[in-house]
Amino acid sequence: MRKSDVVRIGPRDVKDGVLTDFLPQKTSRTGGKQINVPLTTETKAIIKATPVTGADTYLVTEFGKAFTAKGFGISGHQDLRELQIYIDAADRKRRARRAIAQLEKAQKQNSKVSKRASRLDKSTQK
Repeated sequence: MRKSDVVRIGPRDVKDGVLTDFLPQKTSRTGGKQINVPLTTETKAIIKATPVTGADTYLVTEFGKAFTAKGFGISGHQDLRELQIYIDAADRKRRARRAIAQLEKAQKQNSKVSKRASRLDKSTQK
């Protein structure tokens, strides 16, 4: 779906897990055909788990208003290169957390091995 259509979809458009009789905006001026598309299991689960805050649309701004097609997009950045800066930073943070967790796990295991070795040394010295 185009973002100009996604921002218009709401509870009135979905019946029994199917986007029903939806007229895409691009073809609405030329008498386009209505579409009926089953929603994926994941989409149905998301809709079910999300409280509906918009009366007409599923997607609303933080103020409870429907998004416009221009206002709904990739974070307001001009292109993906700008967004990649933030993706890379988040990825570095994730990798750092994983590295610290692995380091702490290795230190715990090392500590256990050292304690066992120390006990073995004491028992063989007797």
